[in-house]
Amino acid sequence: MPKLNKIQQKKRRFRQLQQQKRAFERLYTLIARFIDMRDVHFSDEGRTTTVNIIPEEIINNDVSHVADSSSSALLGALWPNGANSFRIDRHRSIPDSEINKQWFKEIVNPAMIDAMDNPQNGLQIAFEEAISELNNYGVGSINIKDNPNDLNKPTSYTCWDIKSNFIDENNDKFVDTVYRWWNSDVGEVVKEYGLENVSSKTRAFYDKGEFEEKVLVAITIEPRPAEDQNGAGSLAMPFESVHFEWDTNKTLKESGFAEFPTPTARYKKKPDEVWGRGAGGQAIPDVIELNAVWEALTIAFEKFLDPPLGLLDDGRLGGGDVDTSAGSLTVFAVD
Repeated sequence: MPKLNKIQQKKRRFRQLQQQKRAFERLYTLIARFIDMRDVHFSDEGRTTTVNIIPEEIINNDVSHVADSSSSALLGALWPNGANSFRIDRHRSIPDSEINKQWFKEIVNPAMIDAMDNPQNGLQIAFEEAISELNNYGVGSINIKDNPNDLNKPTSYTCWDIKSNFIDENNDKFVDTVYRWWNSDVGEVVKEYGLENVSSKTRAFYDKGEFEEKVLVAITIEPRPAEDQNGAGSLAMPFESVHFEWDTNKTLKESGFAEFPTPTARYKKKPDEVWGRGAGGQAIPDVIELNAVWEALTIAFEKFLDPPLGLLDDGRLGGGDVDTSAGSLTVFAVD
C-alpha cells in the first residue's frame, strides 16, 4: 500500500477526530436548538447552513436569558478591566533592574494594551463568543493571528466555533491540536492565500467572476514531530499549521508557531473524554421538560379562558370533526 502524502494524512486524521466528536453531536444539537435557538448540524464537512429557529417554536426561552447572564458574569470575572486585566512582567532570566522595570511599564505593557483595545483586532467579540460557547457547550477556542505587515492591526483574534472545530489533547490533558473546516467564498480564499496558491478549480471560478462560489477550506494545527523541528524558520517550529482545499487536496499555506496559536478551554470534562461539558448541556433535560410543560399549560389556559363549545342541531355533525381548540364551535346532530 503506497504511503499517504501529508494532505491525505491530515484528511485521515480529520475523520478520526470527527468520529471522536460524534458522541457529543446529539447533545450539541439540542443545546443549539433550545439555548442558541438555531438548527445546527455538527458532522457535514463544514457545509452547514445554519437555520435560525422561529421563536414560536420555542415555548419558553428563559434558559437563553440565563445563559447570556451567566456568560456575561464569567466574562466579567475573567476580564474585569478589559485589556488592563493583563500585564506582561519580565522573565526571571531578565535582570531586575530599574531600567528593565521601566521598559515593561512604559513600553511593553502600553503597546500590548493598545493592541488588545483596538476594536479592529476583534478581541472583545472573540472573547464574548468563546465564553458563550464555553458556557453552553463546554468548549471555547480563540485563534490568534499575527499580521506583521499591518501596523494598525498587528494581531487579530477570532472565535473558532464548536461547529467547525475538532480538537485533541496531549498526555497532560491540555488541548494541543485543533482541526477546522469551513465554507469560504472563492473571493475570500483568493484574498487570503493569493491567486497563485489556490487550486485550478478555484482559479477558474475566480477568473469567471464567480466570487461567491464556495470552497471547503481546512486548517490543521498540531505539534510538529521532533524529528521535523530541525533548522530555522516557521517550518521548524514546535507547532505545525497546514491550510488546504478539501475537495482538491491543494495546499494553500504551510507554516508553524513557537506556541499553540489557538488556546482552547473546556468548562469541565470527564477523565476519559476530550470534549468538554458546559452548563448548557447540564440544563438540557430541564429545558426540554420546561418547554413541554409550558406548551401543555398554554393549551390548557387557552381552553380554560375560551373553551370549545357545542350546539345542538337537528342535522348531522358538521364536517364530521370536533374542533377542540380554544373558542371553537362544533355543531352536533340530535337523533
